[in-house]
Amino acid sequence: MKQVLKQSDYDKLYVVIQKLASEKNITIQEVMTLTGKSRTTAWRYMKKLTDTKLVESSGNTNDAVYTVVGA
Repeated sequence: MKQVLKQSDYDKLYVVIQKLASEKNITIQEVMTLTGKSRTTAWRYMKKLTDTKLVESSGNTNDAVYTVVGA
């Protein structure tokens, strides 16, 4: 993912990327816990990852699960 994200975005999302590497999926609540950021910021972070097409979301807004594509 480092190749498709700006360095500053990669640095912000590093803990989320590590979690996805080991578990293949993550929820907004987990992103909030890992990063210490608000729900809105967590959604913004996950939008950056889904825009790369390496992560996809399923479910509705309130209970979306983000999964590594091909996992």
